[in-house]
Amino acid sequence: MPVYTVRRITRESLPVLSSLIPFAIFAGVFLHARLEILTGLPVLLVLVPPFIDLIGDVTGVFSARMTTALHLGTIEPTAKSTLKIAKEVGLIYGAGIFVFSFLAALAYGIALAFGWSVLPLHELVLIVVAAGALSTGVLLVVAIVSAFGVFRYGWDPDNVVAPILTTMGDFIGVGHFLIILELIA
Repeated sequence: MPVYTVRRITRESLPVLSSLIPFAIFAGVFLHARLEILTGLPVLLVLVPPFIDLIGDVTGVFSARMTTALHLGTIEPTAKSTLKIAKEVGLIYGAGIFVFSFLAALAYGIALAFGWSVLPLHELVLIVVAAGALSTGVLLVVAIVSAFGVFRYGWDPDNVVAPILTTMGDFIGVGHFLIILELIA
């Protein structure tokens, strides 16, 4: 069982947090590059913050469950754990599809209530769900690889994986959102 000390948490988290700053900045750069389309449809501006938050939430749930399982020894950082991890991935995807769909529908309703111009509901749901599914898929791989890697190295994955997922979720989520938006809208 790892010993939780400020020194250990700082030693393991600080390099990761520092190295992720450019990714967070580039998420903003990506948004700025598409500012015209985002401001043309205010519902998109309303969608981006909760969308990237949900990506972090959904993958964070997976990460927490996986790192707990590593600590408890119910999974090992090897290919032997593939079936257990696959079941967790399925549950996370199911929850993700639901929350991303709900987010799109809620944003659509808010846009209508405020009288904003909005994309058709099916397009909005498709954009949010497709971008969410792509981002979640990439981040689940990142979660598995980073958790297994740092666990084998002797670090506590709780100190490393969550910051990676939240920041990379912003970067990857914004990128996928904008790409899917360009393809559909």
